[in-house]
Parts: sequence; C-alpha cells; structure tokens
Amino acid sequence: MSLRALILAACALALTACGNQPKPAELVSFEQMRQGEIAATVQDREPELYAEAEKAYKRALAAYEDDEPDDTLHATRLATIIWRTAVARSQLRDFEDAVKAEKRRVGLADEQLADAERRKQLATDAIARQERIIDMQQRLAAAEAQSRQVKRAADAKAQVDAAALKLKEAETLEAARLAPGEFNKAQAALRMAFDQFTAGNYKESEKTAALVIADADAAIVAARPL
Repeated sequence: MSLRALILAACALALTACGNQPKPAELVSFEQMRQGEIAATVQDREPELYAEAEKAYKRALAAYEDDEPDDTLHATRLATIIWRTAVARSQLRDFEDAVKAEKRRVGLADEQLADAERRKQLATDAIARQERIIDMQQRLAAAEAQSRQVKRAADAKAQVDAAALKLKEAETLEAARLAPGEFNKAQAALRMAFDQFTAGNYKESEKTAALVIADADAAIVAARPL
C-alpha cells in the first residue's frame, strides 16, 4: 500500500472514531419538549422539577457524548417523566384556577362545577402516578448503574491483570536489559493503569492496560533470541 493510501486510511479511521452516533429519538423528542412554548411557564411555576429535569437531561447529554447508549436512554426517560410531571402540575394549577373562577361566577351550575372538580381530580391522580413512576425509575436507574459499574470494574481488572502477566513474561526474557525502552514504557504504563483502576477510572485503565500489552509484546519480540 502506498504512503498516500496509508495516510488517507488513517484519516478516515480517525474521523470514524471521533464521530458520535445520531442522537436517540427519545433525546431529540425531549429537547423539542423543553424548547416548546410551555417551557417558560414550567420553569416559572415548577422550578424544582424543571431543575431536576435539566439535571437528568445534562446526564443524558454527557452519556451520549461518552457513547453510553444505556445511560443516555435511562437519563432521557427520567428527564421526560419529570418534565411531564411538571407540565401536569402546571395544568393542575390551571384547573384549580378555573375551579375558583367558576365558583365565583354567580349562578354556577352544579354540573359545571362537578366537571371542573372531576378534571382537577384526574390531574391530581395523574401527578401521583407520575411521581410513583419517577421514584421507580430513579431506583431502577441507580440499581442498573451500579450493576454496570461492577461489570466495568471486573472488565478493567481482567485487562489490567492480563497486562501485568504480559509484563511479567517480558521480564522473564530479561527484556529490562535487552529491550529497556519498550520494557520501561510498559512498566510505567502498568503503574498508571493500576492508579486509574484504584481511582475508579475503569475505562481509562483498560485503555492504558492495552498500551502495556502492546509495549510488553514489543519488548518480548526484541528480547526473544532469534
């Protein structure tokens, strides 16, 4: 393959690696909701729920940027539920205001009042259901996040352990003497991988461990007798 072809292939690979997947439909849908005409009303009437929805939305964006589709989906759904609850509460306030206004009207028919009260009760029940869903979603998201974190830790530990074994193999071949450059790079990278794992940076520790294996392999090749 020519040098020009190699350069073009490397550029194409770099562009592919850096590009994010399109935003999930649920995330796009939520962004449309939060930019709608009712957004300012929700922020004014339900500032706490609005802030909670924004926090969940930011977590969804962060997960999307980190290419974590499961975390993106969970955070987006939580943001959507919180947002809809805030909208329902805002609508409930409208219903309550309507009831008060109707009560003030002279000669209000009992049927009209009963209908307004019924709509108010329906809104109250809907909010209660939404709040129960939010609680369950938060509990489920926390449990699933913990489970994923445990798996990430196990995967990272396996990779770091494999890197340590590879460096040990290089050491038995006296790579420290015969290929000091590659061996010392692998040794320094292994220390970094251990530090990253201890700090809970599992993804970074896996990447560093892969570098350890590559450098240790190079040291083994250089040290192994022909």
